[in-house]
Amino acid sequence: MLGTVVDSPIGPLGLIASDTGLRAVSFHGRRIRPDGRSPVLAEAARQIDAYFAGDLVTFDLPLELQGTEFQRRCWLALATIP
Repeated sequence: MLGTVVDSPIGPLGLIASDTGLRAVSFHGRRIRPDGRSPVLAEAARQIDAYFAGDLVTFDLPLELQGTEFQRRCWLALATIP
C-alpha cells in the first residue's frame, strides 16, 4: 500500500492506494505517512485539486474496494445515485 497527503480547503486528505486502485480517503490526512508515488495517487491528487478549483464535478478513479460482497454491492449501488 502506498499513501500520500493532499492539502485541500477542508484540511489535509490522506490517500491510500494499491498499484491498481484507490483504497481509502481520510479526512485526517496528517495521520498518513507519505510512503510512495504511484499513478493512482497522482491522478487522485490531480482530480481532488480540480474538484476544489471548480473544474471537476465527477471523479473518475479506479477503486479497489475492500469489504464483504454485500458491502461492495452497496457501495457500487450508492455510486450510481446522482
